[in-house]
Amino acid sequence: MKKFLLLLTFIILLASCTKKDADKIYDTDVICDSWNEFCTRQDAPSLSHFIDTLKRFDTKNFKNDMVLKESAQNQIALCLTLSEDLQPLILEKEAHTEEIFVTVHTIDRIFMSFLKSKNASLEETHKNLYTFFIYFTLALLIGGAILVILNIREGLKKDKIIYSSQAFLQHSILIQEAERKRISRELHDTVAQNLRYVSLLAENSSDREAAEKIIKTQNQNIEDIRSLCYNLTPPGITKDNLLSLLQKLSQKILTDDLSFRLVCEDGIDFSFWNGEELLSIYRIVQEALQNIKNHAEASEVTVFFKKHSTYRLKIIISDDGRGMDEELVKEINSGIFEKTKESHFGIRNMCERAKLLNGKLTFSSAPDFGTHITVEI
Repeated sequence: MKKFLLLLTFIILLASCTKKDADKIYDTDVICDSWNEFCTRQDAPSLSHFIDTLKRFDTKNFKNDMVLKESAQNQIALCLTLSEDLQPLILEKEAHTEEIFVTVHTIDRIFMSFLKSKNASLEETHKNLYTFFIYFTLALLIGGAILVILNIREGLKKDKIIYSSQAFLQHSILIQEAERKRISRELHDTVAQNLRYVSLLAENSSDREAAEKIIKTQNQNIEDIRSLCYNLTPPGITKDNLLSLLQKLSQKILTDDLSFRLVCEDGIDFSFWNGEELLSIYRIVQEALQNIKNHAEASEVTVFFKKHSTYRLKIIISDDGRGMDEELVKEINSGIFEKTKESHFGIRNMCERAKLLNGKLTFSSAPDFGTHITVEI
């Protein structure tokens, strides 16, 4: 009877500690669900639902750490401001595609930073609860304490995989590819067609010299748009054409004064990966080449596919450019992108795709010593 009363007291105490205001939200899963819904639909109702979720979220779980609580409040406030600024843009989505894309990814970065703060707070809270229940069970009820510990560990595990889960990464990649296809289609169907029409008008001009200049310029513009569309949505990638498509990609991205070498070790079997996975490999190399062209000031770049003793494949992308800042390299290799500039969003995309392939991506660089990117998948 005495043991039963002690157990009943424990249950009542636990229930009183976990009682919450029904009008408030304390669980980050609710915010995650509303944010994923908006990323999928990108319409006004789902955005309004996400904003309402942010307004109702209570940082009560951070009460034991005022620094984390203040940081979380600031992150939520910033997400809320950006989301409210996004509302008028969503109503005219077609006219503000680029602004919406940038704002969504800014909110995504801030939101992930918030989840990290929430995780840190939960880890501290769970650690304290763990200690409390250990002493409690030693005195009263060993079996009940074991059950609580298991629940705490499951809660920690759930929070830690919110962002790193394969499903979340897959969702993010699918959104990116869908947006690339849409932009490519609109460029081809609208801008390119309009340029061709201008060329036709120029052919009927009485000023032949001006007409020839217009036609020449328009033809170059059309070729540039075709190249851009190709980079956005390459042809179907298979195990047989991956290397040839990468060779063709290098010709479209890199300039003539930048030497490119593509080397593949004998015996590598690309049939292990399906179409979507081969596309991720293609995108990783594409992002690397684009970064080298824009930032490296290199004269030579090499992409080397070779067998790996632990993983199935190792890809080494190296250049002889100006290299990268040491602090930036450390931040990229740590997998934490809170301080990384917007201009390095492509690097984050490379890391996410490598992770989606159950692999890892490592940067090695120093100023004036070039950059080596190692992808192990």
